[in-house]
Amino acid sequence: MFFNNVRSNTFVQFFTGNSKYLPKVVRRFNRTFYKSALCTGKINVQNDDKYVVLNCDDSKSLKYPIVWLRDNCQCKECFHGGSMSRIIDWSKFNVNVKIDNISFNDTAAELTIKWNDNHSSVHSFDWLRERSFDYANRREYLDTFYRPKKTLWNKDGYNQVLDKYKFIDLMYDNEALRSWLQSLSKNGVSIIENTPHSEQECRKLCDRVAFIRKTHYGEEFTVQAKPNTSNVAYLSTPLQLHTDLPYYGYKPGVILLHCLTQSQSSGGSNLLSDGFLAAERMKLDWEKYYEILTTTLVDWCDIGEENGEKFYSLHRAPIISLDHDGNVDGINYSVPQRDSRFSISIDKVDEWYKAKAKFVELIHEEAVTFKTKPGDIR
Repeated sequence: MFFNNVRSNTFVQFFTGNSKYLPKVVRRFNRTFYKSALCTGKINVQNDDKYVVLNCDDSKSLKYPIVWLRDNCQCKECFHGGSMSRIIDWSKFNVNVKIDNISFNDTAAELTIKWNDNHSSVHSFDWLRERSFDYANRREYLDTFYRPKKTLWNKDGYNQVLDKYKFIDLMYDNEALRSWLQSLSKNGVSIIENTPHSEQECRKLCDRVAFIRKTHYGEEFTVQAKPNTSNVAYLSTPLQLHTDLPYYGYKPGVILLHCLTQSQSSGGSNLLSDGFLAAERMKLDWEKYYEILTTTLVDWCDIGEENGEKFYSLHRAPIISLDHDGNVDGINYSVPQRDSRFSISIDKVDEWYKAKAKFVELIHEEAVTFKTKPGDIR
């Protein structure tokens, strides 16, 4: 997402997505997850040298690699329940392990395996079902629990995805907090209203969720016009559409901007656009440019001084970052923070500029403009 920061003493906070609230979300999720893998009736077990198959009376089956079952033994010798961590000694692990005996107890709903290394494992059916290698189950896990699928929005659909919350609800209502976290993960934007007029409120909300991630600007800072500044965010001129901190490889997961004072002039507006939507449009309609922007490493930098501390941060990343599955997982774009050094072959420069120009055109086409009011966090 792209943010154009408001020019009116806006308080900025960074925090990560490693939530203290997450265990509650996980428990709620596990009760409803993998419905497509439900298996009813008596279960018959088959195995060969590589796989174990659980066949159900209703013709459904679940298939597991033998080596994976041994690696994931849940006994106290192999797994530490308190930390939910595998402790099996892999320096002695045999990847060619074999099964001596296998059985399924329908009453206890458990699979018992006796291995040829004189070890025994017991796996509950619910545990196995949640970890099914079935494609639908793997896809559901990746698209919901691991990383919820993003909702792409344009300027016409912005108001439909913009969820609003009350600050006091997020601080004291776990269901409201869960809803906000899920909405933020899917939509990338939200508004928190009626926040007390104090520079400590964002910190309180961050502490409710996780920890504040520190940058060379500190854990928090105020965006306001400053004389002799070394950062364009502190100028009184408008900021262009941008993403923050492209010069960091380890970026904050969320940015909170608390409006303390709003300008009564025509200025002080926010400009916001969905970078993931622009990337998707590039992928569908300008495939060559999309490939260029996903593969060309750009030099990003930030040089300056904050609170008497000098810094020079450098990072190389493409404008459109992809994960290992080829899905867009981040956008890096900031005109001021793009270095004049460009470490690519000279014959590729012109095409990169053309691709970038198309991307900039797309993010501006769908940008929305609005003004926050004092007490808003977005």
